[in-house]
Amino acid sequence: MRRWYACNARVSAGVFFATHENVCAIGNAVNESLKQAAIKPTNRELLSRALAMISRRDFSQEEFSAKLIGEGFEKLEVAEAAEWCLAEGFLNETRYVEGAARRLSVKFGASRVAHALRGKGVTADAIADVLPGLKENELEQARAIWLRKFREPPVDANAKAKQIRFLQSRGFTFATIKLVISGETM
Repeated sequence: MRRWYACNARVSAGVFFATHENVCAIGNAVNESLKQAAIKPTNRELLSRALAMISRRDFSQEEFSAKLIGEGFEKLEVAEAAEWCLAEGFLNETRYVEGAARRLSVKFGASRVAHALRGKGVTADAIADVLPGLKENELEQARAIWLRKFREPPVDANAKAKQIRFLQSRGFTFATIKLVISGETM
């Protein structure tokens, strides 16, 4: 008799069903190399604090380490805890980048999102992976932000300059700004 398990994996498909043998094979193969290298930290206070932080929201590895060091833990212990959290899947840079990019893209353009992610210590490769998705809908985002703020095209040069400065400060390219303010579509 086979046992069936509902697995809630962080994949786009959501929940999938698998047999006991498949669950064991998948779970063991994914992080086996990382788990062998990472040893669970012995400092229980650090581990407790790290897991409490991660349970609230996702962090980049650099941000995670900086917060723990700021709370008075040793750099070596924090690095060990971060490595263990990465191996266990609690700390995931890709998941963090996707969530942060989605959250920031509501208010900002692709270049401002990339700048904010660089400020959080995200690698250039992870940022490069998420940028094409942000640039796809940049025109619609800029138009929605512009409509919320101004609601009408500029009537004179001062109003036009004000609208351009506003959209530039939000991280949109000048080509996108021209299209938004003129009312054209791509």
